[in-house]
Amino acid sequence: MDESVITHAEGLPAYRLPPCVQNLLRFLYPTINWRTVAFFNDIPWWLEVTGWDANAITLPDTFTNQIYVFFNSKKLARPSASHTELVYPNDLNALCRPGQSTHLVATLIHECVHVLQFQQADSSSIPLGYLRPSTTDYLKCWACHGFVYDDQLPHEKEAYDQERQFTACASSLGLDNAVWCCVPQPSAADPLKHFMTSACGQALVKMQSVRTQCCDNALAGLGSSILAAGVGVLVTAAKIVLILVTPIVEFFSDLFNSTEDDKVRDDIRSASGSNLAARSDADLIDMVQKLFDGPTGDDDENAVLRLLSCLPCPRVATLVGSFGVQNFLDEFQGAEYGHLQLLLLNCGVLSLSSLDDNGVCALVKAAGCAGISGASVSVLHGLFLQLLSGYTDDEDEQTINAMMGCLSATTIRTVLRMNGTRWDDFDSAIQGDEWDDFVDVMKAKGIPEP
Repeated sequence: MDESVITHAEGLPAYRLPPCVQNLLRFLYPTINWRTVAFFNDIPWWLEVTGWDANAITLPDTFTNQIYVFFNSKKLARPSASHTELVYPNDLNALCRPGQSTHLVATLIHECVHVLQFQQADSSSIPLGYLRPSTTDYLKCWACHGFVYDDQLPHEKEAYDQERQFTACASSLGLDNAVWCCVPQPSAADPLKHFMTSACGQALVKMQSVRTQCCDNALAGLGSSILAAGVGVLVTAAKIVLILVTPIVEFFSDLFNSTEDDKVRDDIRSASGSNLAARSDADLIDMVQKLFDGPTGDDDENAVLRLLSCLPCPRVATLVGSFGVQNFLDEFQGAEYGHLQLLLLNCGVLSLSSLDDNGVCALVKAAGCAGISGASVSVLHGLFLQLLSGYTDDEDEQTINAMMGCLSATTIRTVLRMNGTRWDDFDSAIQGDEWDDFVDVMKAKGIPEP
């Protein structure tokens, strides 16, 4: 989620869900603290070596209250699966693919029930590995359930019920997977609003976990609690060992990759733009792949950005497309991520609707007043809508004020008459000193506060 403070975990980059999917999850789970939740389009190496083969899993961090949702994106579809239209049915990169089923969104909704369960159970506890109320209670219920994992396990029953009800609701409204990514649908001009205002959509809003209890027998409950605590100790000990081993694994991985990384970075820094542009697509793909192998640092990201800036847009599209646009974006973080979005937007690889807050802020900084003042009203409206969606932080607010300062009074008045960017919309999103600055900018433009 955009407001999440988590960028990496378990050696994996956090996955940025499309804005409309984020809005859907916020609507369904309004009490979840999304700042401590992150989604990943892969599973940790230690989970992979165990042969774990489920679609997705939600796990708490070992020593914090952060919660991670891992998607098993490399798992192949079984021939008998109902979602055979996807070879890799759990790949989050397919979320925006038109015509797909609601499988991926439904799985997200299922896993977020577990996020709600974890946050609710652990709200007042100190995170001591897996010796915490959420995990020990889950293990206790599993023991009471005869050590059987199925959709009747209390924690899972609540999640599966929510998943099935969502799928039934979406089907009854004629909505498929693509609607959550703002792809226009014949059934409604605004599919997300159509879902949120429907009776079945509103019935799915979950403020708190209300799963059924387990272990009706007190003795069985006590025995299961002791067993759960023992398993929690073992799992925590194993996780601590993994925490110690992971840097060693990464060190040797980096050791073998670092020489190649250094050579490619030095090559990109020293070569002229025309020299880089003269190289074959195969050579460029190989260079980028070497930079992406292992952890991708700022130096790697900046080297890729320089390489892309030397290429004409058709070749940028070819290079990025060979990795997959979302996979390419996943390698970047922070300011470099915003600059990459801007570059891809300029080349038509990304559309304006796909920019997140960081990308809009980077776009405004790079374009300056000359660029912003020359943009069409429809583009300006789209930029403002993106900055106002979800949580609006100080940088978003300052970017809004900077944009307003670049625009003529006539253009601002036009924007203020459009849906989603009226005065009240800005008033609701901008707080503190930034709101005072907004009012001052408006006054300077001859637009008084209503």
